[in-house]
Amino acid sequence: MAGIVSRLAGELHIRQWQAENVVELIDAGNTIPFIARYRKEKTGEMDDQLLREFGERLARLRALEARADAARRQLGAQGALTDELSAAIGGAATLRDIDDICRPYRQKRRTRASEARERGLEPLAAALLSRAGEPRAGERRGGTAEELAAPHARGGAACEAGETGGGALSVAEALRGAMDIIAENVSDNAEYRKHIREYIYSTGSIVTKAAGKAGKGTAAGKAGRNEAAGNAGKSAAAGNAGGSEAAGEGAVAGAGRPAAGKDSVYRMYYDFREPIAKAAKHRVLAINRGEREGFLKVSLDYDASRLAGYLQERLIHPSQAGIACAGLGAVPGADSRSGAGRAPGAGLRSGGAARAGEAASSSAAAGSDSGAAAGAGRAPGAGAPPSSYVAVAAEDGLRRLMLPSIENELRAMLTEAASEQAIKVFAANLGSLLMSPPVRGNAVLGLDPAYRTGCKFAVIDAAGAVLETGVVYPTPPRSMAKEAEAVLCAAIDRHGVDLIAIGNGTASRETEIFVAALIKGRGGKCGRGGKSGRGAKTVRDTSGAGVEGGAYTAGPAGERTAQKTGGASGAGATCERTVRDDGGAIGENARGGENARGLRYMVTSEAGASVYSASKLGAEEFPDFDVSLRSAVSIARRLRDPLSELVKIDPKAIGVGQYQHDMDQKRLDAALAAVVEDCVNRVGVDLNSASPSLLSHVSGIGGALAKSICAYREANGPFADRQQLKKVPKLGRRAFEQCAGFLRIYGGANAFDSTQVHPESYRAAERLLEAMGYAPGDIGGGGGMPGIRERARELGEEALAERAGLGLPTMADIIGELRKPGRDPRDDLPQPALRSDVMDIKDIRAGMTFTGTVRNVADFGAFVDIGVHEAGLVHISQLGGKFVRHPTDAVSAGDVVCVRVLEVDAARGRISLSMKKENNLN
Repeated sequence: MAGIVSRLAGELHIRQWQAENVVELIDAGNTIPFIARYRKEKTGEMDDQLLREFGERLARLRALEARADAARRQLGAQGALTDELSAAIGGAATLRDIDDICRPYRQKRRTRASEARERGLEPLAAALLSRAGEPRAGERRGGTAEELAAPHARGGAACEAGETGGGALSVAEALRGAMDIIAENVSDNAEYRKHIREYIYSTGSIVTKAAGKAGKGTAAGKAGRNEAAGNAGKSAAAGNAGGSEAAGEGAVAGAGRPAAGKDSVYRMYYDFREPIAKAAKHRVLAINRGEREGFLKVSLDYDASRLAGYLQERLIHPSQAGIACAGLGAVPGADSRSGAGRAPGAGLRSGGAARAGEAASSSAAAGSDSGAAAGAGRAPGAGAPPSSYVAVAAEDGLRRLMLPSIENELRAMLTEAASEQAIKVFAANLGSLLMSPPVRGNAVLGLDPAYRTGCKFAVIDAAGAVLETGVVYPTPPRSMAKEAEAVLCAAIDRHGVDLIAIGNGTASRETEIFVAALIKGRGGKCGRGGKSGRGAKTVRDTSGAGVEGGAYTAGPAGERTAQKTGGASGAGATCERTVRDDGGAIGENARGGENARGLRYMVTSEAGASVYSASKLGAEEFPDFDVSLRSAVSIARRLRDPLSELVKIDPKAIGVGQYQHDMDQKRLDAALAAVVEDCVNRVGVDLNSASPSLLSHVSGIGGALAKSICAYREANGPFADRQQLKKVPKLGRRAFEQCAGFLRIYGGANAFDSTQVHPESYRAAERLLEAMGYAPGDIGGGGGMPGIRERARELGEEALAERAGLGLPTMADIIGELRKPGRDPRDDLPQPALRSDVMDIKDIRAGMTFTGTVRNVADFGAFVDIGVHEAGLVHISQLGGKFVRHPTDAVSAGDVVCVRVLEVDAARGRISLSMKKENNLN
């Protein structure tokens, strides 16, 4: 264990005492949010992300240690464990290293080599290897290979003639059996495997070609769906090229795809090559999927002759190298490239790359022992030295057994690394989405669009309670727009609706056009906002007619200046341009929460809404509602408070990941659950209003305890203070310690209950307030204690901490909480961009600038919603003026950014955008 702690400290660049304390805290059952927030003195203020990484690495190192112990036990049971082997196992850095070490000793299926061993030919194989490794003079002492094999042959004259049967064994058969043993031993050698694996990885390339048969396709709703764009199955242009950067950008159609070689989302891989060591992770996943769906053939390309030479150097003495292969002729498959001489598809099929035990597509390439050995049937000629037989056997072991296996391993390594990256991107997108700022103080109308079944609507109040539901038919085939307008405007006026949330699924575009016309036709008079003075507007730019979004402020006569403050890295602090005022109102993608600016709308992702509406939770929450009406409620609530609503849905159904069906689902689930937990605890939860779904993600509380808390609340009324939690059935001391600080009670008897100050620190916090001249009652004043930080500095923070009995990090947290009690970290983020008009991709021109919202981030760029239904792609090369290693370093889902249009392909629904400062108008 001490070794693991030291290794963790070194790998994560933390001190030994930090690593020791974190291991102790994790082993004691503390959650990561609790450790990160309330044990900063012990961790040295490690944040939740570093603690998560620490916990994951700790689990892997413990698994490695457990595997090493198991390997020692297995070798010990076989009587094969030596001090040297034990030390090698102890020094292994990965599970693969341990497998390589133990490979020669593990039980195998019946092979040609095992049959040869049963025939007693292992001593002959050892003799051949020994003589091959001696100086050339040893050949004269030892004689030919046939002379070495003669004592192992049996069966008399029949054997000498090569006519064997039953237990008979000729000299030729004895040599072939010995060669099989040598080939298998070479393949199982850990040192050789490591060298060859590293050589192929560092020098080889991954090569893809169009498959020679029709693509299999993927049924709608399966893994071929669009997961990268989050964009209704549409692909976005990649950079200036306008081509698909990754196959995951677009949906693969169902059965009946065009024959391979014709246009598909995999077309960029029909003749593609990339160094293995530099293979982009998202392209690895795209290639895997294209191969699995029958569009691509994939192989690894490297110089196999060099590897054969390496084995010869290891097995044959240099003085014999010149004669070892003399007279052997061409070795089948011995071309300098690994694929030569092998059956088509000899490389590992990526669909099985990550699946242990799955065979490769060709029996010869997969190491199938039934295939002919490289040297089988054409042993060296009579009188050949042992080194010749060793050379042929080593070549056979390399090509028949080792290379297919190592190709499997390399493809699995690439897939594992790509999956880990995809999980990280998915987690980052999910975290950004969950932390999207709520739109407070607004009644919201949610619309779930559809054609035949009509557009379902639901009105919710500022607290999320449902006020009204119904169905209207503004879209074909009924096209009852006037009737729908009357119904919706009545509901809007009746409930004082300020915002409309439109789902982005089927009929979303038509519904958006209808809503924009409704707002314009009513002059913005629907709802309590009155006439909108700052809605969006059609303007003319210098490159031609177009529609422009942005916030407009008064400028010189006849002109307005479009300006939007904020944005992600690379966009600059301000995106602005001058436009001509053609008369009429100037509009804005207005910021949420500003009710006086009239009725506005936002197209909201409805990914997962149908999952929630058909779930047991949805049925429990709204037992009297139709499934489609539950979806409308979910859409409305997502705009009001994304976190509270999205926690009700499986994160994988939210639609912000890449290739999520192609990776380890258990690992993905754990990573996403950790993100949800971190977000919920960072924000905090109102104990008296939170749903069971939200409570279940609070530190120390699971699904069962969340239901118990809600049941207790229903039976006994609102919680008066945090201590009352201890009366909830099955909520023990440990659960209370973990959850109490993240549960807030507003308007209770104890002012600290509305903050993230933990109950264990209440007394210390009271002493701290007393030392600074405050009282706990001052917390509830509404404005907090804005001067408390400065007061602490005046009095001396170290002296105050000592007087209160607090560590400096905990005291700093308490002061931060008291300065702004109950502060929601989401309020510091830019509000979502809302609109009152609608734009079409046909109105977009290269050179126009927009303020948009980042909807999704992928390995190759970010998808930005600029209000034209199809999200535009900002390729990674266009994310900023400086080098961007990964898009998540520059932007996050939910960011409001300024972009310029580079290219528009209306026919394919693709928009290429740039966030480079030099590309934006100043």
